[in-house]
Amino acid sequence: MILRPPFRLTKGAVQAHLRLIATTDLHMHTVFSDGASEPEGLLEALVGAGVKTVAVTDHDTTASLAVLEPIAERLGLD
Repeated sequence: MILRPPFRLTKGAVQAHLRLIATTDLHMHTVFSDGASEPEGLLEALVGAGVKTVAVTDHDTTASLAVLEPIAERLGLD
């Protein structure tokens, strides 16, 4: 959603934005970095909470990517 002056938001636009925020988490870590969860457990928990879009942001490594991709695909995550 791009906002341009005079920044008039309809109730529907606000509700759509809140639904998007409620189903998105763009900062997660796994045990490949400083997180406490294994990749599969993390993604399963997020799906159980209604999250549909996830970004795993492990520090200094992409090692979890090979594990996460097939799990995310199986679970229907973006």
